[in-house]
Amino acid sequence: MKEFFKEIIWLKEVTSTQDYIKKLALEGAESGTIAVAAVQTVARGRFEKSWRAPLGGLYFSFLLRPDKVEASYLGWLPLVWGLAASKFVEKFSGVEAKLKWPNDVYVNDKKLAGILCESQFLGDKLDFVVSGMGINIDADADSLPENAVNLRHLIDDEIDIKAFLNLFLPYIYHYYDEYMRHGSKYIKNEISKIDYLAKKKVIVNSQGEILLGIADGVDDNGRLILDSPEVGRLSFSSAEISLAV
Repeated sequence: MKEFFKEIIWLKEVTSTQDYIKKLALEGAESGTIAVAAVQTVARGRFEKSWRAPLGGLYFSFLLRPDKVEASYLGWLPLVWGLAASKFVEKFSGVEAKLKWPNDVYVNDKKLAGILCESQFLGDKLDFVVSGMGINIDADADSLPENAVNLRHLIDDEIDIKAFLNLFLPYIYHYYDEYMRHGSKYIKNEISKIDYLAKKKVIVNSQGEILLGIADGVDDNGRLILDSPEVGRLSFSSAEISLAV
């Protein structure tokens, strides 16, 4: 794992750890460089949505410079990180954690963590990927969205964020290594065991097109499968998903 993760940069405050690591990447930083911030002032998620990143959370991004990856690599990456986070949170807290496709970790039907992966290409070659994660550790309840949950409240004990990260990083390495050595079949099977959306009625918003259907896992490219009474069985590589009432 020491060869996978390199320098850890601890920051008191930053606009976004994603932007911070991307800047370092463009300057030639090594694969495995990590930036951790106590506070992010301009945190963002998928589709450039802003989100709160107050004091008390674990916010970090890390750089990867992968070589010779499969075509579906970028589709699987957030799922690999989500799997690692779900497994670690469950081990750490003793509370069941689920992965909501493609990038959220849920506990007791509330969001605990979110993931963002951004890539940079040189021509048609993948140059680097910046993966970021935000986990609600000990943030003030009033600073969290209504549908969010705080890890400290789940275990009713104080959590040292640095120690938490040091325990978490081996999980990230393990599941990434499993994916790189054994391919997506292993990840797909593991995700099926913790799939928050499985067999639930969902609303899919894909570039403004709204579809209703039943979520049915992921396909061989990591795309969400939807069984829709309107148009049949479809796969989505990018969409906003919400539970239907």
